[in-house]
Amino acid sequence: MSAARYKLEVKDTSAIPDFEQEIKHVKIQFSEQIKCLQGRTDKKVDLLRDIETFLQKQAEIEQTYAASLEKLVERYSKKGPTGLARLRRAGEDGQETDEPEEFVEHEPTGLPTDVWAVLLQQTKLRADSRNKYAASLLSDVKVRVENLERETLVMSRKCTELGSTLHTDLQRTYKTADDAMKQYHAMLAHAIKYDDKLGKAMEKASKKEDKLKEKSSAAHQKLVQSRNEYTLSVVCSNAFRSRFYRVELENIVDAMDNNFHDTFQQIFDTYRDLYKSDEAVARAAIEKVHTASELIDAQADKVKFFHESYMTFLQPFPFAFIQGPGDSDSQLVWSNDSAQELKEKYRDFQQKISRLNSAVEQDEQTIQTITSLRKERESQAVATKPKQPLKPGSDDGLPSGMESATMYGDAFQKLTGRKCARSALIAQFLIVKECMPKAEQVEEVPNLDITLADEDRVPLTGQPGSSPAMLADKLPKPRANSKQFDASDRKDEIKDDDEDSSGKEREKERERERERERERERE
Repeated sequence: MSAARYKLEVKDTSAIPDFEQEIKHVKIQFSEQIKCLQGRTDKKVDLLRDIETFLQKQAEIEQTYAASLEKLVERYSKKGPTGLARLRRAGEDGQETDEPEEFVEHEPTGLPTDVWAVLLQQTKLRADSRNKYAASLLSDVKVRVENLERETLVMSRKCTELGSTLHTDLQRTYKTADDAMKQYHAMLAHAIKYDDKLGKAMEKASKKEDKLKEKSSAAHQKLVQSRNEYTLSVVCSNAFRSRFYRVELENIVDAMDNNFHDTFQQIFDTYRDLYKSDEAVARAAIEKVHTASELIDAQADKVKFFHESYMTFLQPFPFAFIQGPGDSDSQLVWSNDSAQELKEKYRDFQQKISRLNSAVEQDEQTIQTITSLRKERESQAVATKPKQPLKPGSDDGLPSGMESATMYGDAFQKLTGRKCARSALIAQFLIVKECMPKAEQVEEVPNLDITLADEDRVPLTGQPGSSPAMLADKLPKPRANSKQFDASDRKDEIKDDDEDSSGKEREKERERERERERERERE
């Protein structure tokens, strides 16, 4: 190694790194890195705390909503039998107590009150579900978010400590490289110095030449050692720096996120499952209410109504024909004096019944048309609801619900009045017809359909008429000799089976007696 080369290397100092400046730069950069990492942690913690606050507020809202539902149900369930069905647990003495009550599934029987009871019951269950949902938000979701927040802070602190340690080690490698570089250049200058002395001694053929050679050789030996140390320290520093910036910084961020995202996802998986569970309860409650509404039966509702108030709707005694002296029965008398009058009544009844038949038929068609239009409007409303709901009074050619109810009520009033009038006319017509000789029975109105329904047949013997058919097993039978019958006494006036049979026998005997009298009159 020549002296000129060493001089050239010593003078060319532009490539010599300034390790002190590098160390200062690394310290500043590390401070910025810590701020960035801490800022990232702060954002995650703020996010988690916002979620915790949100869940706390949501749980409070759910609990308030559930409490409101319970109060609403309790308010209406106190009104009576339409409320919630409950089981009353028996005490130790076998008597019923009011202590913990348990809900019973209400079995629909086709009544609107059943739908109301099921609605109240399912709303109570819905309130219970909302309470459970609120409790689960706090115990299963919010607690896990709080745990994740604590884990995030712990991992951030640990990773910050690790980064600080790695930065200290990196600075140490820089310092080692700087020391090795300084040692190397010192040894280089020392070797050059001895090479210069040796060159001068060799020119002068000095006696110190051998001694200088030994010193120069020793200096070169130290130079090689320091150069190797310097080279190794530079390689070590560069490798450590490369590893830290290219790999370990990313690993530190991963460690700070240790299962953060997986846990975060699992938390909201639980949140979704809780919501779905609560939604399933709500859907099941709605379906049960809807199922109860589909089982509504107008006939069952009517039967229940009459059974509950059967004494109120029990038909009173019809007016009895009080026979005068010499009267044998309650039939009309056909004689020469009354024949003309009865014939006029006979013709008049036919004409009135014919007109009422036409009016009744028109009223029934009107009611059917109104019902069809109402169903059509309801179907149209259901079909257009997702897009554009029908507004009241909209000009769609169909009557509104209020208009339909008004028209139906008017038509039903007319129809009912005409049917009652027709029944009365038919009953009179048939009695007149029954007493008339067949030769006198002339149909003034051709093809006139005159029929009297069973419920319109009125006995004339003072016997009670029929009440609604569904009350046949509930109605008491009044005594035959009662001319006035008070409603408060009807519950106690129920005949035995033997008395019913004897009454039927007496009625048959009277009918046979009337038939014999008619035969004698014809003769």
